[in-house]
Amino acid sequence: MFLNSGLSGDQRVFKEARTLADAGYEVTIICNQEPSAATAAWEGIGIVSIPRRPALFSPGRFTLEWIRTALRLKPDVIHAHDLNTLGRAWLTARLTGSKLIYDSHDYYPRTQFVLRMPRWRQWYYQRKEGFLNRRCDLVIHVVPDLCRMAADEFRIPAPALITNFPMGEAPRRSRVLHEMFGLSPGTRIVIYEGVVALERGLENLVLSARFLRSDVAIVILGRGYLKERLKKLAAEIRVADRVKFVEKIELENFPKYCAASDVGIAIYENEGLTWECGWSTKTFDYMRAGIPTLISGSRASERMVVENDAGIVVKDISPESIARHIEELLDDRKRYRRFQKNAVRAWRENFNWETEGKKLLALYESLLAD
Repeated sequence: MFLNSGLSGDQRVFKEARTLADAGYEVTIICNQEPSAATAAWEGIGIVSIPRRPALFSPGRFTLEWIRTALRLKPDVIHAHDLNTLGRAWLTARLTGSKLIYDSHDYYPRTQFVLRMPRWRQWYYQRKEGFLNRRCDLVIHVVPDLCRMAADEFRIPAPALITNFPMGEAPRRSRVLHEMFGLSPGTRIVIYEGVVALERGLENLVLSARFLRSDVAIVILGRGYLKERLKKLAAEIRVADRVKFVEKIELENFPKYCAASDVGIAIYENEGLTWECGWSTKTFDYMRAGIPTLISGSRASERMVVENDAGIVVKDISPESIARHIEELLDDRKRYRRFQKNAVRAWRENFNWETEGKKLLALYESLLAD
């Protein structure tokens, strides 16, 4: 597997690698991170860390080292996660005769990252994705709408659908976050799980703490470039006692942290096709933990939450509005319990990894049987 980021926080890569390894495949992940010891959850999965470092006189060193490492492994299948690994994966597959899988986590040419680039760069990524899509043995997308769009736009067979549903059983309710941060027993916890970056409503979430009751705390679980700025903001507005950041991020702990919370936050400042059509992974994690979701900015996720009666849509994402919706949800105990019950049922019946893992194994078996 090729992953142009660190392992921590990427649940999709973990779930797919774990499923394949447990089924008897020898799995190695080449990733862009500093070398670090993997936790027990990654046991049986090879991890090769190749961090990107500035190289003024050899700008291609990073890619060449990646390809040389993959060549030594002599893989039967190269599984490329996202477009930013697909070029080197295609070159390696050509050299080794490996089968090539493109696992698209987003519709890359229409992400915010690309849409903010000059037009010629957008054109480049559009052509690059089309060229490489047509040279893969298998293309996988994460939501139905993007499967249909990729087939139409790139003139390829409809990509396979492997949705990013949670893996494992529903976690038991716990007080682990109260203990970690020394919160009083009666404190209600609002959690954000995911990448700590812009366009996730996180600055407004921190600012909302000024308008929340003293018995409500906010916990931010994840890594990202915005994390230090949010810590500074919490200190400046004097809410650091009620806005907490989980520092040690391990994928296997995500479920118990969600289960130690009362409300899950998924707010997007919507721009781009992916957030129009995509499903928010964190929403499914909240459902499995049995906590209601406050959702905004991702229309497909909003529909999913409303249809399953598992939370509420927030149209106004100002700090005052976020705080008001949190308190109203926590205070209406009858509605809160209904959301809890419906969330767990929706996860158990429709949004669990068991079915998706079987689909992934079937795709591999079919691909390698050719």
